[in-house]
Amino acid sequence: MAVLNLKPHTLDYQVAQPGRELENGDFVEGSKEWVSGCIRCDAVPLNGKATEVKFEDGTTKVCSYVVYLDKNVRDFFLGELVRIHLYGGAVKVGKVKGFVRYQMQCKLWV
Repeated sequence: MAVLNLKPHTLDYQVAQPGRELENGDFVEGSKEWVSGCIRCDAVPLNGKATEVKFEDGTTKVCSYVVYLDKNVRDFFLGELVRIHLYGGAVKVGKVKGFVRYQMQCKLWV
């Protein structure tokens, strides 16, 4: 008997540390690192191409994927960089265009 995996993909997100200024006035750039493999998800392409999505605030943005997440996932913010590891090995990278928390799940538009 086969078991259906409802969340076959994983979602990574990038954490950026801000730059800082040293005592001598030199600026040191911040670092960026990926937090990997900890968020299970279901990434669904929108008609196989980029599609315009109208959000609750009245804005319209071009999105390629809708990502369904568990209800207890962290909050994502507009413009945050995410990486989706799709079933089969493909990897897609994009920016968060929208995030909504519902009672039983969360939706993320990339």
